[in-house]
Amino acid sequence: MKEQSKRHHYIPKFLNKNFSDENNMLWVYNKESKRIISKMQSPKAIFFEDGRNLFDINGNKGDNIERMYEEVDTLLSKTFKNFKKSADER
Repeated sequence: MKEQSKRHHYIPKFLNKNFSDENNMLWVYNKESKRIISKMQSPKAIFFEDGRNLFDINGNKGDNIERMYEEVDTLLSKTFKNFKKSADER
């Protein structure tokens, strides 16, 4: 059985990767402090909350919703790549 996920991204990693450099890093603007974070970040290290999509059923926490989002993100990332490739060829 797969280990329960912890980092639940509210902006999919595949979208963030499109803004990253050749090292898969990007700059992040903190809207609250109105500043760019001092060093570049990896898409997996930003825009997430621990346990954001966990839910409780009879005292048991489950990440089924997060797993569903993961499947949808996988499908969307493939569609996005095809769309981007087609746009780049024009």
